Amino acid sequence: MNAIKICGFTRAEDAIAAAEFGVDFLGLVFYERSPRFIPTERAKALVAEVHGPHPSARFVGVFVDEDPERILQITQSVNLCGVQLHGGETPATVERLMASGLFVIKAHRIAEETDLAGVWTCGADAELLDTRVPGVSGGTGMTFDWSLAVAPALEGPLLLAGGLTPKNVGEAVRTVRPWGVDVSSGVEIGPGIKSTRSMRRFVETARTAFRNGGGDHEG
Repeated sequence: MNAIKICGFTRAEDAIAAAEFGVDFLGLVFYERSPRFIPTERAKALVAEVHGPHPSARFVGVFVDEDPERILQITQSVNLCGVQLHGGETPATVERLMASGLFVIKAHRIAEETDLAGVWTCGADAELLDTRVPGVSGGTGMTFDWSLAVAPALEGPLLLAGGLTPKNVGEAVRTVRPWGVDVSSGVEIGPGIKSTRSMRRFVETARTAFRNGGGDHEG
């Protein structure tokens, strides 16, 4: 199976549209410094609204160096199936969250080959490669050298992120052959406000690239 994740939802109507397009994971950002931050109570209401017509929709919470117990509290309250960790979380944190039954994605910020040293060291269910920009934890809308992701994609379930759009996701999938792709700003009108047309085009283009052999690693 190959996965498509769209991150940074703040409106239920956008998440419902994504679910209708067959997006595998819907991301909610619980990092308060992000322009796509969503408070817990709003997130809880959004998830409940989406689960009405789409009960199988899977939501992932994005956290940065948050206390594991606080993460568990939010995931249970909001009804999340997984978490995406964008900070310096330790293998112990990953293990604690996985032991609770959550699907754990560990993100890594990449600009050069040396940044790959920490990939596959925390024992997460999947790894995510995003673009490293000083002082920014993610959602930069900038790409990195995709050739750096080719080798890590051979080792296990890897999500490619960083500046993906409907225009370049096909090439990204064909180049890296990842398990999945993740997009946020590349399908937005503004921070947290998604374009239905862009989401549809992104999903269609990514699915076509995956079907044509662009990403066949098992997750």
